[in-house]
Amino acid sequence: MDTSLDIVRKKLTQQRHKLWLPPFTPKDDNDQNAANQAMHSLAVEFAESLEMAIELVASNLKKLQSHALAKVEARARVTFEGRLLGDGRSIIVSFPQTDLGSKVRKTIEQTLQVPRVEIICSGRAIQDNRSLQQQSILPDVKRSSSRHLKVLLLASGHSCEGHPDDEAAAVVVEEERLRLAVVVVQIREAAARLTRDGFGDLELTDAKTGALVPVPPLARTALITAILLHVKGRDLLRDDHGDTAEAGAVASLPFLSESDAAFAQCRSLGAGVLVDKIDNFCQLQLDLVWAYVRLGNLDHLSDAERRLTISGERLMARTDPRFLEKLHNAALQNRTLPPAAVPLARFFLLRGISAQCRVQQSKEDTDGSMGAKLGPVDETRALEAAQKDLERAALFLKSIRVK
Repeated sequence: MDTSLDIVRKKLTQQRHKLWLPPFTPKDDNDQNAANQAMHSLAVEFAESLEMAIELVASNLKKLQSHALAKVEARARVTFEGRLLGDGRSIIVSFPQTDLGSKVRKTIEQTLQVPRVEIICSGRAIQDNRSLQQQSILPDVKRSSSRHLKVLLLASGHSCEGHPDDEAAAVVVEEERLRLAVVVVQIREAAARLTRDGFGDLELTDAKTGALVPVPPLARTALITAILLHVKGRDLLRDDHGDTAEAGAVASLPFLSESDAAFAQCRSLGAGVLVDKIDNFCQLQLDLVWAYVRLGNLDHLSDAERRLTISGERLMARTDPRFLEKLHNAALQNRTLPPAAVPLARFFLLRGISAQCRVQQSKEDTDGSMGAKLGPVDETRALEAAQKDLERAALFLKSIRVK
């Protein structure tokens, strides 16, 4: 025999009411009274047709609504798995997709007890003033892999617990964060000013054909911003910027990730073809991968592989196979290679390192949590390809006479 809850559920299904949507749920805080009234009206209607007490129907509707809302929230949650650069601490935490980046950041800071943390997801810094959904971060159920979304956590400072100088250290950390944020803002403002003053009327040429590539007017500011941020990030990446090998990478990532976001904005403003053709975007992918390498972080291996695929497709599309063969033969003869060989050498080097890291990760993955595990044949092929890439990169780099 059906319970009263089952009877009300069947009635809902028949009439196709969706209790997790307006008018039964408020669009904002001001609509709560309207949502309550809609639920009451539905309870009165069902009570009359089902010959049940209004209070019982209303109670069952509330239970069904709560269950539906819980399911909706579960389908729209993003689970981050992050590792704190430096001390290696890890964290797994889940957020609604509608949460702002600032809320996500503050929650992670409180959990790890650090004054400030930058969250790098797929090569891009999570922005404070936009929700995860607005930043195109998919919920767990919509990603192709069931694994958590790996993020890199760049902490500014150390634990806030048990240290008398924490307050002073936090002030220094916040000042450094603000300084970097100011630089990013200054670059964006400079790009807008250049565009406004007429210097944004760029004439870009296709590196392969020499033909002019039109720049959509709306995308000019975003394009200049992307290029300037990339230049700043690359300079920091090349500089040691501290006493450790990873310091330059840590300093460069906020600028490189902001540049990547600016290029994405260019695409949304109708300049996708342009972004694919200019050299800066291709080089940015290699710079982000190089930053991952300097950090020694395998958590972003999948993103590194994706970026290497992007840069490889563009490099090979604009490189004549005969030219590549000439470079190889010239290097074998110890002849000096032209600057055009530099991005190719970087690509082969990084792709070789990436393949070796994939094999290493596959061997360390005992429970399959890192994705598809490589079999013995695949491991051998990957190592052979990596060795070929690394040998070619070493050959090229030895013969390149440019900085």
